Amino acid sequence: LLPSYDIVTETRVGRFLPNGTPDPTFGTAGWVSRVEPVRLNMVTALALQPDGKPILAGRYGTVDRLLTDGRPDSSFCDSGRY
Repeated sequence: LLPSYDIVTETRVGRFLPNGTPDPTFGTAGWVSRVEPVRLNMVTALALQPDGKPILAGRYGTVDRLLTDGRPDSSFCDSGRY
């Protein structure tokens, strides 16, 4: 997993295969994007649960959990975000 940002509002996370190519089963062409007001959720830490679900810790205390395909995990705090 790799976090990436644009200059204003978009947080992106990419997942890559062992050969270095983007994982096509994750998000769109290997990337998940989330638009945030003024970069409130800049990813500062990443973890991968044993079941393959990514956990993303944000700059201001937010924690997101994604499904293995990159969608927010709605079973985690009702919306995928704590």
